[in-house]
Amino acid sequence: MIAEGYGNQSFNDIFVDTDKASFEETLQTLASEVIRLTTKP
Repeated sequence: MIAEGYGNQSFNDIFVDTDKASFEETLQTLASEVIRLTTKP
């Protein structure tokens, strides 16, 4: 994985409470977190 370019990236998890908000709000939260994790600083 390091040779494939993953060496500088930390591994992260996303936890989404699906019972705390509407489907649309949950989807937006998930999308925002994925963008945050995949956007290089």
